[in-house]
Amino acid sequence: MADSDDEFDLMIDQVLLANLQAAELVGKLVTTGVLQNNGEGPSNKRPRGPNKESGREEGHDKLIADYFSNNPVYNDEDFKRRFRMTRRLFLRIVNDLEREIEYFKQHWDARGVKGFSALQKCTSAIRQLAYGSASDASDEYLRMSETTSRDCLENFCKGIIYLYMRQYLRKPTASDIQRIYTMHEQVHGLPGMLGSIDCMHWAWKNCPVAWRGQFHRGDHAGPTVILEAVASYDEWIWHAFFGVPGATNDIIIVNQSPVFNDLFEDKAADSSFVANGTHYNHGYYLADGIYPEWTTFVKAFRYPHDDERRIHFKERQESARKDIERTFATLQSKWHMVKRPARVWTRTKLQEIMYTCIILHNMIREDEGISNYPFDPTEVLPEDIETNISEADRARNVNLGSGKADVAADVAAEMGGCMLNFTSLPYQPSGECIKNHKHLLKIKAWGIHSTTLCCQSPLTLISKSLARLSSNSSSSSSIFLDSNQWSSCNDPSIFRPQQEFVTFDNCNFKNFFKESGSCSSLSMADLKSNQEFKDASSICGKFGDPGGSFDEICRDCSRAVLKARGSVVKDRLVNGNRTESEVCGVAVVTGLAAEYWNESSLDVVNDLYGCLGGLDVHDSIFQTLLGIVLASMGLMLVIVLVKYVTRKKHQESKSVQFHTKEVPTTWSGLYRFSKAEIDQAMNFSDEKKCLGRGSAGEVYKGILPSGQAVAIKQISNQNNADTFTREVEGLSRIRHPNLVCLFGCCIDDGEQYLVYEYCSAGNLAHHLLRKDSVLTWERRVKILRDCALAIRFLHHYIDGCIVHRDIKLTNILLTENLEPKLSDFGLAKVLGMEESKVFTDVRGTIGYMDPEYMSNAKLTCASDIYSFGIVALQLLSGQKVIELDLEARDQLTTKAKDVSMGKRPLTDIEDPRLKGNLNTVDFESILDVAVLCVAKSSKGRPTIDVVFGEMDKAWQNTAADIRAKREMKAFTAKALDVQVIPL
Repeated sequence: MADSDDEFDLMIDQVLLANLQAAELVGKLVTTGVLQNNGEGPSNKRPRGPNKESGREEGHDKLIADYFSNNPVYNDEDFKRRFRMTRRLFLRIVNDLEREIEYFKQHWDARGVKGFSALQKCTSAIRQLAYGSASDASDEYLRMSETTSRDCLENFCKGIIYLYMRQYLRKPTASDIQRIYTMHEQVHGLPGMLGSIDCMHWAWKNCPVAWRGQFHRGDHAGPTVILEAVASYDEWIWHAFFGVPGATNDIIIVNQSPVFNDLFEDKAADSSFVANGTHYNHGYYLADGIYPEWTTFVKAFRYPHDDERRIHFKERQESARKDIERTFATLQSKWHMVKRPARVWTRTKLQEIMYTCIILHNMIREDEGISNYPFDPTEVLPEDIETNISEADRARNVNLGSGKADVAADVAAEMGGCMLNFTSLPYQPSGECIKNHKHLLKIKAWGIHSTTLCCQSPLTLISKSLARLSSNSSSSSSIFLDSNQWSSCNDPSIFRPQQEFVTFDNCNFKNFFKESGSCSSLSMADLKSNQEFKDASSICGKFGDPGGSFDEICRDCSRAVLKARGSVVKDRLVNGNRTESEVCGVAVVTGLAAEYWNESSLDVVNDLYGCLGGLDVHDSIFQTLLGIVLASMGLMLVIVLVKYVTRKKHQESKSVQFHTKEVPTTWSGLYRFSKAEIDQAMNFSDEKKCLGRGSAGEVYKGILPSGQAVAIKQISNQNNADTFTREVEGLSRIRHPNLVCLFGCCIDDGEQYLVYEYCSAGNLAHHLLRKDSVLTWERRVKILRDCALAIRFLHHYIDGCIVHRDIKLTNILLTENLEPKLSDFGLAKVLGMEESKVFTDVRGTIGYMDPEYMSNAKLTCASDIYSFGIVALQLLSGQKVIELDLEARDQLTTKAKDVSMGKRPLTDIEDPRLKGNLNTVDFESILDVAVLCVAKSSKGRPTIDVVFGEMDKAWQNTAADIRAKREMKAFTAKALDVQVIPL
């Protein structure tokens, strides 16, 4: 009985539960309008208002009739004005979204009622973007509720970014860049311009209160979010970086932006260009003055003054820089949502909306035929790269191109005026021309051109500038400029040889323009048609051959150049015309340099000009007159001296006598400064700036009235008078690119000063010890090669071997470009042509001195070889100079010998700061040579010719590696994928 009662109770519970569920279902149906409540009982739900989406099918039909039927109510112009794009483009977007995105496919519910169509959803999103309207503004026409409208906008933005960002917000490919370059050069006259860069603020109305401080800047009414963009002239946006708080300035933004990440990772597309004969690896963006001083930003000259070329460039730059501002105006006028204060709450949705508007903007530019950048889906574009590079490294790494080259100056010159760029080529000033002398030493530079000694370096500068221009011009173009262009180059603000006397007229450059005669109209095609020029090009090109003898190549090259000059003169029918012959000769030299003017052969060009310096000859007439004058002066001096001796029984002390007599005639090539000029130069600031201490005195920085920086050595006491004489006599006669140039001297009231070329980067010891940067392996090899070349020049000097006696890290100075220059000739000694050794007092720096010289005072050329070997071991090992005493020296040389013999691993001598970034074969080769150099006996040391040959061979290998890496980067840059900016 009990069991039957339990079963009955269970059955009753099930029936009651079923009734409750049925009643609840009926209530829901009545509420939704499916069933009608006829008053047969009260409803348990309050009736809802009319459903706004109930007429969605009618809304779809009305939309078709108004805009998309065969005979729409509104024409194409009305459609374009309301939808911001053509009907063709809109339907393309709708079809793509419907095909690829599930949300935009039309669905039917369980009752068979159609959902919203893709046309309705896309129209709702476009209206919100175009008019900045609220989400509930589409219900009366599209029959769409506020919630659904929000969903349409959110999914529309995500869909546009997913489908089109790779194509329409891509980084420019190599083909795109060439189109951009062509367009900007035609429209703005600016070669190498990738676009203009600037920032735009979007007001954020619903910014969270806790964030308002970082998004609000004083010059805006409320919180804003910043967009950084790059646009070209046709208003195509190539880069967009959005989401930075509005309180941030442009400098901070560019340091956070991924716009240059592909440069940091060596994945940038090929964007090289040539401006004014200078080759740049990457294009540039026009920017306003707040942006940092990077070579990728070209800003207007702040003070163009009266230079018409710069004024013209400033006007063009400021006009072209407005491209990005026009683009921002167009973007905001089409899409009012990014113009009006944003009402969304999250930054992610703001980013989606902004990127969507930019992509649609570019799609419209393409659809309307304004922009034409064909997209190849198979072409791999650069990917966006997340980097954590510091601001300092970012500034340093982004300066890719031609190092210190003045991009703005080159572009300005390309636009008009002087087409030669004198700023990026090294210029070696001469001490003979610090001021305008009436009696300047006449020379025939390269055995070709009559000029003065002080104009030798400017002649090389002009020839190199013309060669660089010719190398990038048509072969039929004249090597020389026309008269107007040449005159514009004779402007102190353009042609800046750092010395007032050096002008085109004073240096006899006035005939170097195209209309001056027959030879001035020569082109590269004319020269290449001459067989002697072809032979000279072949012979002089051997400077780049590994293992070639510089002396032999130079001898053959010099003969070939003069022979080619004679042949060209004969072809131009100007025999006997001295002026024409000189112009033809300069054209031949310039043409040979142009033949090899590229990054891989610049060493050939430099060796060519270095070799031609050996052809310089002094004017014979001037030398004859000078000999007569000197002989007369000598005779008069003898007569005066005899009378002086007969009247005086006692002579003054040697020191006083030294300081009262005139400068010897052998120093006549130097300018003699007055004490007042020395004081004025050293006191250019509030206090003297001491650069260091040499072997005979302190060295100070000075500024000459012309603005040229110099180094002034003050000889400390009278006991160093021989040092003063030795340095003046030594450096006044020798000139070499890797020797510090002596400009002049001062002997006044017992004080002695020497005025040198200023090397702004300090000495080699300083750079080897720096903690913030490391000398690269390539730079170390180049320094060793150039130092060996300088020593080779000294040891083969025409008057006999010049032994420096104090070669060490602190006596190797570095220029701004880290080019080495040997300095401090206070201990130098000249060995006569018949002398292989000389016994003298032992002087030098402990640790670098030849042990044989220290023990027996026998000085030979091999003493410098020993010192160079110690320097080489220091550069290989990173050994600190302050630790280098005799004991440290012996430890270093012993370790080097053990490694060279295989008793110890190579890493024992390798500088750990190089981190293995070196060529092991060349490292071992240099190590073996350095070990031979530090042999205790001079007989076991190699000659400087052998040392230089090995150093040059290592540098040739290193230069080949650099070229190979550069070519590989250029090759791989074409195989990169698109940058995708994270949302």
